[in-house]
Amino acid sequence: MSLRQAGTAGQVALAALTTVLCLLGIELAFRVVDPPTRAQPVRDTESNELWLVEGVPLWRQRQDVRTRVDQPCRDSNPQALDVVGLGSSILHGVGVDPAQTWAPILRDILAEQGVEACVHNLSAPAYGAAQKQHLLRESLPALPAIRVVIWEVWGTDVMDYRMLGSMAWRMSDLVVDAEGYPNPLALPSPLNRQLFQRSAAWRYTILGLTPAQERPVHDWDSVLAGPVSEAHRVARDNDATLLLLVMPPLDRPFATTADDPKDKLRMRFQAWAEARADQGVVLLSLAELLRDEDVEALRLDPCCHYNADGQRRIAEVLAPAVLDALQPPSR
Repeated sequence: MSLRQAGTAGQVALAALTTVLCLLGIELAFRVVDPPTRAQPVRDTESNELWLVEGVPLWRQRQDVRTRVDQPCRDSNPQALDVVGLGSSILHGVGVDPAQTWAPILRDILAEQGVEACVHNLSAPAYGAAQKQHLLRESLPALPAIRVVIWEVWGTDVMDYRMLGSMAWRMSDLVVDAEGYPNPLALPSPLNRQLFQRSAAWRYTILGLTPAQERPVHDWDSVLAGPVSEAHRVARDNDATLLLLVMPPLDRPFATTADDPKDKLRMRFQAWAEARADQGVVLLSLAELLRDEDVEALRLDPCCHYNADGQRRIAEVLAPAVLDALQPPSR
């Protein structure tokens, strides 16, 4: 090999090494910074627990008393009735101390009325209908006296999460391949899968390039026929009541939502609930229950989350329906 050839080979090797180091640097930067992507994953971390129930991903904060059965209450009150709340970040009470959320407050209100009950807040941020369904299913052995099941009705019910590698992803609004991965470059599926699972930089880039579905599938009929119907069966098996609590947006007065004849969330569930009114199903509109309240005084943000005062009011306006449901069964 001539000196010129050796020099050229050395330049090629140097360029290749530089490219590799640059790619490694970019990958490291993405892992350290972890910028938000169009589809945020749910990971198993030191602070967040991720597990599967019959293939459905569930998650919760490891040190949070929420998203689990209130076992201390059950252990100290063997005769207590069980009230179960199934929801997303709204009923979970993001940004609010657990002690100031609706569940412990409702428990105290019931106690003041002479009703011994444990109120279990089985809610977590971003939970969809499948998560509510399967956490209820997993929790049943620890709930010997269910009398009320509260189902938070919100847009997250149609969110579909699936495991892609070691993380849970919601890809229902994006165009994905047969394996459920975004693949806008039409790479062979095994290669695309490995790159997506192993490279943070690749995930960020590909998610940015992936087109959204023109008409995302929001299958409310399946939500009612599957998860909500299962919650209803659980309630009926325990001679309990299913309370469907329709949550309002918080960017407008409660009365505006309550008086809206085209409130889509309420409309989707109303006919289903009315057809089962004699089977222990009750539909409640939180907008109606709070119609005279100042929305800005109760909200944490203009989306849907409540501050501590809002969480307290949720408990207070829920209490009459819960107390009625806890009366001796007549059906």
